[in-house]
Amino acid sequence: MLGWTQKELAVRSGVAKRSIAGLELGTSTPKPETLERLVATLSAGGIEFRNADADGVGIKLFKTSKFAHGSKPRFDEMKG
Repeated sequence: MLGWTQKELAVRSGVAKRSIAGLELGTSTPKPETLERLVATLSAGGIEFRNADADGVGIKLFKTSKFAHGSKPRFDEMKG
């Protein structure tokens, strides 16, 4: 959705590329802190995480954010 590689997501979130690959393959279970970092980073990029509703659980690209394709903030720069 955002066009990011695993390496780009790793740099932006501070999560190891190996951990991201394991999540995508379903071969690892993330720690809560890892999930928080990934959700915060993807949310800053414009991804909206949705709870179960009539459309089910899922994600969608909410809007293009300044972080989607341009600047590359680190996780610590995105925290409120």
